[in-house]
Amino acid sequence: MIIDKNKLKAGDVLLAFSKVANDIYLDKYNITLCYSHAAICTKNNMIIDSLKSGVRETTVDNLLKKYEYISVLRNPYWDNNLLNKLHGFLENCIKEKSKFNHKGASASTLENRKKEHEETINEQLTDFFDGKIENKFSYKESYFCSELIVSAFRKINIIDEATSILYRPEVMCPDSLAEEPSFGHFYGYLVCDDDYQIPETDRFYNEFRFNRQVT
Repeated sequence: MIIDKNKLKAGDVLLAFSKVANDIYLDKYNITLCYSHAAICTKNNMIIDSLKSGVRETTVDNLLKKYEYISVLRNPYWDNNLLNKLHGFLENCIKEKSKFNHKGASASTLENRKKEHEETINEQLTDFFDGKIENKFSYKESYFCSELIVSAFRKINIIDEATSILYRPEVMCPDSLAEEPSFGHFYGYLVCDDDYQIPETDRFYNEFRFNRQVT
């Protein structure tokens, strides 16, 4: 369903679609994307994301000036304790002026890293449970957009040490967040204008169409 921006809650994950960005990825890298950006809601309907200028606080309205629509993912388990930890992590990133991870966000670099990760995941899990490797959280100097979201979930332990072997921040793109229920279930769309039509290629389109028919 199409939702009003005032219905957003702290902790909601926002996945943004841009046809221009997606066409560039397809033409340049032969990679088909659904979403090209990720952000997370924080206090007072503000959002935090990471762009080329670094980690910043902005508004949903500003995001919708650049992207045609946004898919909203919502988790049921947010409470005041988790939200305070989330805000603490995000505020620290802004205070420390965390930069944008240009190298990590490179499409070719991300794809290669993701492929290597998938090929070695069983070995990584075995080594972790055998105590051969540790997987402690540590702050970074830079994050690309989805890397920031996954790092936040790791920091506040929504994603624990073992699970974060699977969901390593540096291999998770915005589309990856849409595929994993740990980051929330589809809640609705925000659109740039009331007449905008959600493309049928969106991964949540059938769910959106079903909900619209039911209501």
